[in-house]
Amino acid sequence: MCPSTASKGYWIVFKIIIAFTSLLSVLGSSAIIYMIMRSRKNRLKHLHNRLLLCMSAIDILYSGALAFSTAPIPKDTYCTYGNIGNAESCTAQGFLVQIGFSVPLYNMMLCIYYMARVCLKIDEKTIASKYERLMHAIALVPPFIAGVLGVVFDLFQSRLVFCWFADECRFSDRGCGDEEG
Repeated sequence: MCPSTASKGYWIVFKIIIAFTSLLSVLGSSAIIYMIMRSRKNRLKHLHNRLLLCMSAIDILYSGALAFSTAPIPKDTYCTYGNIGNAESCTAQGFLVQIGFSVPLYNMMLCIYYMARVCLKIDEKTIASKYERLMHAIALVPPFIAGVLGVVFDLFQSRLVFCWFADECRFSDRGCGDEEG
């Protein structure tokens, strides 16, 4: 049973909006990386620049994956439009979408950094030497482990608009649940 009764026109408009907003995100993150890297003197001297650089690089991957919208979804998936992919393209998109969860975690690390600097008046060198590795680990490790587990256990499936963690049988013609036990 297909929960979506959206028309072909809806899907086309949806794909254009997703592609456009993803492109804006890629351009914005690219501009941030350019601004950080163009400064020869202060390039990666400051912790907030290093955190922002990592966050922007991951956002480029995440937004790039979302820009493809329904294209990576396997052809045999119903309830969606423009799906021309296969299981591997869906897995790749699902992995990149999962890695994208590092972006809000990096945002949280930036908030913690600024709270430590402004409210607690902790020196930047102290924060960097004591907590920088932990900050990167908190932002990168959980989404990466979840992404790897999703790939290893083949958990990335169609979610109608992109691939991510989903029930394989929900939107496909694979005959799931038809077998008797």
